[in-house]
Amino acid sequence: MVLNLARNHRLHFLILFIIAALTAGFLAYSPTNVQATLTASDSMDVQIDHTVQIRNGGLVVINDTVKVFAKDGELELESFTLGFPFIYRSSLNSVFAYDSSNQQLDVRSDVGLGKMGFYGVEISFPQLIKIQNGEHYDFTVVFVFSNLVSSSISPFEPEPGVEWITFNATFPAYPSLTQVASAINLTIAFPSSMKFSSSSFEKRDIELTNKTIGAFQFFNYTENNLESFAYEPSWLAFEGRGESFLIIEAKNIMRDVKIESSKRILLSDSYEVTTKAGRLSELTIQLFRGASEVTAWDAFGRHFKEENLRIEQGNATALTNVTLAFSTPYAQNEPARFELTYWVSWESFIDQSDWQTFHITLASFESFNWAIGKLVVTMALPEGAEFTHTPDLGVVQNSAFQEALIFSYYNVTPFQSVSQEATYEYAIFWSSFRPTLWAGTAAVILSVLALLWRAPRPAAPIPTILVRPEELKSYVDAYEQKRRNISELEALEERTRKRKIPRRRYKMRKKALESRLSVLSKDLAQLRMKLQAASPKYADMMRQIEIAEAELEGIEAGIRRTETRYRRGEISTAPYHKLLEDYYRRRERSRTTIDGVLLRLREEIA
Repeated sequence: MVLNLARNHRLHFLILFIIAALTAGFLAYSPTNVQATLTASDSMDVQIDHTVQIRNGGLVVINDTVKVFAKDGELELESFTLGFPFIYRSSLNSVFAYDSSNQQLDVRSDVGLGKMGFYGVEISFPQLIKIQNGEHYDFTVVFVFSNLVSSSISPFEPEPGVEWITFNATFPAYPSLTQVASAINLTIAFPSSMKFSSSSFEKRDIELTNKTIGAFQFFNYTENNLESFAYEPSWLAFEGRGESFLIIEAKNIMRDVKIESSKRILLSDSYEVTTKAGRLSELTIQLFRGASEVTAWDAFGRHFKEENLRIEQGNATALTNVTLAFSTPYAQNEPARFELTYWVSWESFIDQSDWQTFHITLASFESFNWAIGKLVVTMALPEGAEFTHTPDLGVVQNSAFQEALIFSYYNVTPFQSVSQEATYEYAIFWSSFRPTLWAGTAAVILSVLALLWRAPRPAAPIPTILVRPEELKSYVDAYEQKRRNISELEALEERTRKRKIPRRRYKMRKKALESRLSVLSKDLAQLRMKLQAASPKYADMMRQIEIAEAELEGIEAGIRRTETRYRRGEISTAPYHKLLEDYYRRRERSRTTIDGVLLRLREEIA
């Protein structure tokens, strides 16, 4: 018994010894230690120019220009790894790299640095880099961040009535490397129109040199012998007028490109942007070179007035600048929606290889200062044209006589090359397709009318008016728009009752909605008269809608009257709810009647 116990103890001890030895061996040869051994070589010296640019618009761009020196003998370099503290990962939009000759380098994102808490990228070189003793090889890695700049309203007003805002930008003060760097030259740049306030470097007794060159202020500091895996989150605060520095969040931008058979290109750009700092009173947009006939619309479909739309016309080499001055500034975090339409020349974007083959190339959004959350570009061909070659990113959408190509992008920054190109065929006779079709239709109608005229006719013929599908569609669309405007007006009234919207803004929106409803009512009245005169079927449909609308007006008046009586105490709770339930049931029945008529009209359109 004792012998067995002793044998078991020796066995347990042996197992524990083996586990300890394996663990020690694993730690000694773990990837972390291997990485450190490979990179912390005495034959390599690293120096980095670490430039942090805080751009108007809210982007923070970090340029790391890496210089690798050979110290002893020849140094061979296949790749290089660097990164930043992982806390900045969620704000990273894009990363790219290039060498001293501006050749793009391959970047592998989200690689390990061999230590927790860091985000790394690996730069691969097109061929093995050989660096002789005393020489160096340099390349640049660019990180583009958003959401690293915050703002707050300053309590001080240097100028009465002028909104003064304090901005705070956070960033890694140094790059995170797997080896010691002999020198890190830190440069922080932000617009010279802003005033420096304070920084985290002051608490570390680091003095930043300051100078202004052109449109930027530059703060510099050099750190020698930077240890590996530097973890130094820092911040810099500056202040100034709210309109002098913008933080823009562009959630959605949609561009519709319509290629006309008349050899012109119409573009419609729809924006949804939000300011993250103060109020948004105006915004400058840069359009394509040679853009002309620019028109702007707000969220309610109203034209921008001439005094609210400033256009700096470009040419074949210069971009067209459009500055939108909003009649009512948008508050912080309030989305601003607007649309720009304009024409560009055919020759600038389309090449014709033969009589029916064309190639189009568009470089979307050549100059902007924000990160775009979602960008959708739709390229529509003339009727009768068809795509013969499209990129993998595009999705072709077909209709009866027309094709469109749709591109979708996410987290787009100014440094990305976002372009659309495709090849299509278009026969020139298609430009006369529509006129020929209408002429043929008219000839057929005239022939039928001539036959009917010669045939025996009733004593009292019923006049018939031809209704085109476009007119039915116009009526349905206008009616749906009217219902949406009424719903929006009701929601506006509800928000006003709950005091969720300023009285002045309520009056402006109400006036705009009522104006739009007035125009829609006139359009609907004209279309209704035409449909009523077209045929008994349409006359019956219009009569059903008129009766349902009259019932709805009476029901809404009854609901308001019942609510007023209940508030005055003229009726008790039980009768009040019974009356409302009856009104709601009747209202639903009337709305169902209208929906049924609109559905039948849609079926005829299709």
